[in-house]
Amino acid sequence: MPRLIFVRHGESEANSAARHNDDETKLTAIGREQAKKTGAFLSKNFRHVKQIFTSPITRAMQTVQAMDLKVPVKKLDLLREADNGLIKGLTEAEIFALPRIGKKFKKYQAEIKAMSPMDIFLATEEFISLDNKIAKLLRAESDADIAKRAKAAVEKILSLADASSDEIVIVSHAGMIRYMLGMLNNISPAGIGNRFAYVNGKHISNCSISIVSTTLDDIGARKNQLNLMLYTGHLA
Repeated sequence: MPRLIFVRHGESEANSAARHNDDETKLTAIGREQAKKTGAFLSKNFRHVKQIFTSPITRAMQTVQAMDLKVPVKKLDLLREADNGLIKGLTEAEIFALPRIGKKFKKYQAEIKAMSPMDIFLATEEFISLDNKIAKLLRAESDADIAKRAKAAVEKILSLADASSDEIVIVSHAGMIRYMLGMLNNISPAGIGNRFAYVNGKHISNCSISIVSTTLDDIGARKNQLNLMLYTGHLA
């Protein structure tokens, strides 16, 4: 029964500066230390890791290097972070100041914050409609687009994984991990982030670990079980 071990990249320079990530932002010293601790934790507790699949973006690749698990690594473009379009590398204040975009974005953000947690958790039609407006405004990927890519990423990984591997590490980004966990566990992707925020006061942490066991039953239907959710105890 394969176990998929999801790891978010370590703290990036953009994370530290409260900026939306771009493709070239690098890990901070804290991010490199987080990745080293994650590698040590996985080496000690998961002895059957045979492969790593990673986003090709710089901060994810640097996380894999610092983890140093000494197993084959495959870059998978499907694991890239969600495309933020026009706001890559910008702070919230800088986005609000953008001509023709800033005021509308601020309005949409306020409308999302005014929604009930249940509307966001269930990804209601109202939430999806608003998210699509934001994606169109920013020329970014929509929730639906990201969800399709997350599904394709998991299916690709399972198809490429060595049949004998029972532990597979997947290094990616907060947005993609939310959607992959949601898809595998029939939870709204918005709910993944909100549930974590409710417990820990923030969204998916850098180098947090989540684990899903997956198997096929006698008729070929896939059964998934969430074993660990956004664990950060190894970073203490």
